[in-house]
Amino acid sequence: MKKRKMHIWFLSLILISCFFTAACTVLNDNTDVPVDNAGKDAEAGTGGHGDIVIGYADLTHDGIDEKITVDISKIEETQEAILKILDDEGNIILKEPAGLAHAGWNSVYLCTIDDKDFLLRYNPYMIQGWGTYNYRLFSIDEQGTEIIADEDEIRFNITGQVEEFDIEKMASFHDRINEYLDKSVLLLSTEQGDIAYSTEDRKITRKEEYSWLYGGNTRYDENDSLKEKLRKYRDNIR
Repeated sequence: MKKRKMHIWFLSLILISCFFTAACTVLNDNTDVPVDNAGKDAEAGTGGHGDIVIGYADLTHDGIDEKITVDISKIEETQEAILKILDDEGNIILKEPAGLAHAGWNSVYLCTIDDKDFLLRYNPYMIQGWGTYNYRLFSIDEQGTEIIADEDEIRFNITGQVEEFDIEKMASFHDRINEYLDKSVLLLSTEQGDIAYSTEDRKITRKEEYSWLYGGNTRYDENDSLKEKLRKYRDNIR
């Protein structure tokens, strides 16, 4: 009788041991699955959960809106924000960086012309009295390749040490870029080292005014046209 009880007791221990082993195996399997899935989600690059949604626009001109977001999650680490364009399946088809350092300044707008959406990259760059202002108006294809609709650049010097100050070209460029800016909403900018971006509820617009015209001692009349202001400025720095 005692031997039978001992046999039952040992059998019970074996069954209990098997139960706990199986339970631990199930727990370990369930713990590993989310970790693996999280890694795959991170590698997929589908926009990121922390991105700021700016809006939607048909930038590929195929009748389907793309999603526009801004990623500022690593700006303290990299000093850079990223504008992202995602297709209707959540795949990133275009990344546009904008850095806080002077060399990385960038501004990108959503420009709508005749009911068609475009991206407008505008970079008015100034260093040591030399200005290089350029813009590119473009759409993209499904792979993110830029399809240029218009682009232009001007170079000028505001120190008076050289004669590169073409009033006609500067006035024409000013008028043209403002035609586009009047039809645009800012998506992302790091000009002057300050980050700015629109959201779905708060749209930012800008205008080019050649702000350096007003930083010196040149005096203008109230009704002066841009060309007249440029001429006075040039004469004053000679």
